[in-house]
Amino acid sequence: TGELRCVELDLVNTSSVPLTNLHLASTRPGLLSFGKSRDLPLYEIPLVMKSEPPLRVVRPDGTTTQTSFDVVPVPLPDGHQGSLAPGASLTLPVWMRVDCDQDSLSEDIFFYYENTDRTTDKVYYRLSSL
Repeated sequence: TGELRCVELDLVNTSSVPLTNLHLASTRPGLLSFGKSRDLPLYEIPLVMKSEPPLRVVRPDGTTTQTSFDVVPVPLPDGHQGSLAPGASLTLPVWMRVDCDQDSLSEDIFFYYENTDRTTDKVYYRLSSL
């Protein structure tokens, strides 16, 4: 059992180039959803799960640890044209599915994004912990 709680995600682009391909990722499938402005209903994001290392580890004693995660696209409003411009900010509601028997929630959530400047040899994507 669980309940849904809504939190706000505040995004601010402090760089000098637009950001695109924004995603949230969690190692707890079904934890996050934006719940509207998407083609998929609430909590129906494809699950990322591979049966090979590093996501699946078989120990010498035969026990297996499987890590799965959701990668949820951040729905940018129509006025943003698929990117977050330099200096732009955005606040979006994020729904979280939490267990009712927990007093607090501690979860690893990551933010993935790419910059649109591909003219240099620098890495154009980032994965940050929230």
